[in-house]
Amino acid sequence: MAIDYERHEIDPRTGFAVDKESGHIVGLMSAPPPRVAPEIKYPTWVVAHESQIVRRKVEGSPDHVSTPGYTDFHVNRADGVVTVLVKDEEDEKRATSEYKAPGKPDLPAADVETLREVHSDVEQAKREEADALNAKIKRDQEALERDEAERRIKANAGLSAEEREAAERLAADERARAATIANH
Repeated sequence: MAIDYERHEIDPRTGFAVDKESGHIVGLMSAPPPRVAPEIKYPTWVVAHESQIVRRKVEGSPDHVSTPGYTDFHVNRADGVVTVLVKDEEDEKRATSEYKAPGKPDLPAADVETLREVHSDVEQAKREEADALNAKIKRDQEALERDEAERRIKANAGLSAEEREAAERLAADERARAATIANH
């Protein structure tokens, strides 16, 4: 913007041309207007923790700066401070804290004795679970055998001696046929 001496004058303090009416420096953007809703805090720019920033030295030029976790970032050329655009309070906490690799929980290192105790407890739990399963299988099998015995007793109670002999022969023939089939 060109200086118009009817509307502008030189500020003796700064040496810049300023508008006579508003006092704003000519050619520079004025400060942004106040927010319409001042209670809204996000998105906002925050200074990123140094561990969130990747700097690559390049001979004869400024450092190449990137922020892997944030696509929107700004580097102040005067002092090198890097700011990132965050969308909410949780994002701000993440940006201003030290970088932590994903999937690695912060657990204290366990000593050998603790690891042995944990291993022993897990093995004991597996054994108890297997014993309980075996006991259930045994109870189920006993109940099945008891039910089948009762069924056979009831079935045989009404038969005469000759009929029982015929039923036993049929059962023996059936077992022999099943054994022959199984052997072939």
